[in-house]
Amino acid sequence: MKKRIVTYQEFGNLLDLLVAKLEAYKFDYVYGPPRGGLPIAVHLSHHLDVELVDNDFINWSIHHDNGKKILLADDIVDTGKTINDLKSLLGKSNIITIACLFKRPKIDNVIYIEESDDWIIFPFEKYNEKPSDYHQET
Repeated sequence: MKKRIVTYQEFGNLLDLLVAKLEAYKFDYVYGPPRGGLPIAVHLSHHLDVELVDNDFINWSIHHDNGKKILLADDIVDTGKTINDLKSLLGKSNIITIACLFKRPKIDNVIYIEESDDWIIFPFEKYNEKPSDYHQET
C-alpha cells in the first residue's frame, strides 16, 4: 500500500471542494468523530452555517431522534464501521448524509472528494518519516 502525505494546502483545497459539493444541501447539524472527523466537521460547520455537535455525541443523539438532517463528516471512510456505528446511534427518523475527503473503493453512499487505496497521512497527524518516503510503494 502506498503512503500519501496530505499537506495543509491540499487539505484546505479538499475541504473547499467538499464544501462546494455540499452547498446545495441543508443540514440541521454536523458531527465529526474525534480525531480525523472533527477538523472536517468544524470547517463544514463554519462554511455551511450548520450547528456543530461538539459535546457528548451519544447523549446528544438520544435526544435528537426527530427527523433532523444530520451531516456525518470524516477524513476517510475506510471500512464504514465508524460511520455505521454513529448512524445506529442516531435512530431511524433522522436523515443522515455522510461526507468525507477520501473513501475506499468498496464504500458506497457517501459524498467524497477522492477514492483511494493509499495510506493517507493528514497534516494534523504525527509521522516520523520524510515526506518523500510516503510516495513510494511500501
